[in-house]
Amino acid sequence: MALRMMDNIEMNNKAIFTRVTACHVTTYYYVGFAYMMMRRYSDAIKAFSHILTFVARTKQYHTRTYHYQTLNKQSEQMYSLLAICVTMCPTRLDEMLHSHLRDKYSEQQQKMHRGGEEALLTFEDLFMYACPKFVTANPPNYDEIIQYLQNKKQAQLKDTENNDNSDAESAAEDDDQEEIQAPKLPEPSRHQAAVFLSEARHQLLVPALRSYLRLYSTMEVEKLASFLEIDDVQHLRQQLLIFKLRSRQKKWVSGTLLEGTYSPAFDLDFYLREDVVHIAEYKVGRRYADWFIRHINKLEDNMSNSLKNQKSQHNAASSKSSASKESAGTQKAEAVSASA
Repeated sequence: MALRMMDNIEMNNKAIFTRVTACHVTTYYYVGFAYMMMRRYSDAIKAFSHILTFVARTKQYHTRTYHYQTLNKQSEQMYSLLAICVTMCPTRLDEMLHSHLRDKYSEQQQKMHRGGEEALLTFEDLFMYACPKFVTANPPNYDEIIQYLQNKKQAQLKDTENNDNSDAESAAEDDDQEEIQAPKLPEPSRHQAAVFLSEARHQLLVPALRSYLRLYSTMEVEKLASFLEIDDVQHLRQQLLIFKLRSRQKKWVSGTLLEGTYSPAFDLDFYLREDVVHIAEYKVGRRYADWFIRHINKLEDNMSNSLKNQKSQHNAASSKSSASKESAGTQKAEAVSASA
């Protein structure tokens, strides 16, 4: 539903919303989060990587703007979501983004890769920090709230009437008052976190499976179970099926944001024949063009800065020499006038 609202908006650098930086960053933040909740992690990584690269390149121009702190906070939230998506769907990132994730979220990524309850707690912490503020569509149960307020009022009246009683009776009344519990109001953020964690719980073994499968071309199921310390081979077969299903994701190519084609999301594929896993790894070539373009831009910036510094130094030296010439001329004129 959220992405359907973007059907008539083009997601490119020429769109109208890109003229306002805060709107540009916020739009990509919500689009990436919506993709992540739809389990389209490749599209979410693409959205986060695009806008984080833009923020990193233009950050120096927004230091004095009113929304500078908001942009910093939102970019940190997107880095947290990017760490989650990269754990769910390992992807080659830009060198700058990869170094930032390694510096700030390396410990969290290691915990998420290990699996277990510690990984779920890490997923929940990052999700609750980076998720937007949700609005629930279900109203609270007003009957429970009214009943709670009435019971609380009756307990307060009873407490005022029995002020002259003994200490034991007052302590018993305090115990009765403690039994009156407030109704639980709906927490949409917790609900969304529970929905996401239910999906993350099924994929806890996917990073470990991928790391072991990349080392072999064929492997017996029992041997893989011994590596993963899994006693039930049938449970491992279920995890392999989950890995196989999650290895294909819907990726956006053209059209609206909800459209896309299913394609492999990981750099390896496998199939199970009897009790042997056969692995085929896709060799992904390095992207040298981005690396050269980035360093060419850095070289041009350094050259322009050095030329500016040379010009400023030359101007300062010329102004100093002209000033010295003027002072020498004035001194000579004074000396001539004095001799005359």
